[in-house]
Amino acid sequence: MKVKFEKQAVEQWLAARSKREAILVYLAGFAVVYIVWNLFFEMPLKRQKLALENQIQDLHKMLDTQQGNLSEVERLINSSAFVRQLQRQQKLNSQSVQAGKVLHSIEETFVPVDLLARVTNDIIAQQAEVSLVSMKTFSAEPWLQTPGAKQNFSSLQGVYQHRMELEFRGTYFNAIAFLGHLEKLPWHLYWDHLDYQVLNYPEARVLLRFYVLSNEKG
Repeated sequence: MKVKFEKQAVEQWLAARSKREAILVYLAGFAVVYIVWNLFFEMPLKRQKLALENQIQDLHKMLDTQQGNLSEVERLINSSAFVRQLQRQQKLNSQSVQAGKVLHSIEETFVPVDLLARVTNDIIAQQAEVSLVSMKTFSAEPWLQTPGAKQNFSSLQGVYQHRMELEFRGTYFNAIAFLGHLEKLPWHLYWDHLDYQVLNYPEARVLLRFYVLSNEKG
């Protein structure tokens, strides 16, 4: 009832105005509506539009930068230097895998340093068929000697070889039997050099060099 009464009062007030006053009232009302629309709707929309345009510009700049980076990456990938580096890396990876396999295959043949004296005693004990002249042992040295091998097979740098030199005399068949006994020992002997020289047939002088592997320098 109150709203209806106020509406009627407004209508009566407008009806009492002249045509010019009514037009001014309508214009004033339109101006108020426009100001309200501009303040609460249009201006926020403009600000939002401006923010979106700025974001779009930033995205375009970012896209241009990424496109430039991608072009640079493509150039590097297609360069001969990158291809050589990639091939070298693949080779190193392959050598690393190979070195790992080698290390795994020889780990069971390692001789602890504290058992080297036992190796020597077991070798001397096999001399029944030959006459032992001398036996020398040498300081441990890295199994891999060349710089290239050390670099490419880095996982094997901790493997050491303990060299021994054995000189004995006997006939050819005695020497063969002695070497057979050495092969049957529980230690894995890596033959390095054998020099067979006949002194007074059938007796010969034999110089034998070999080594055992260990992961200890001693």
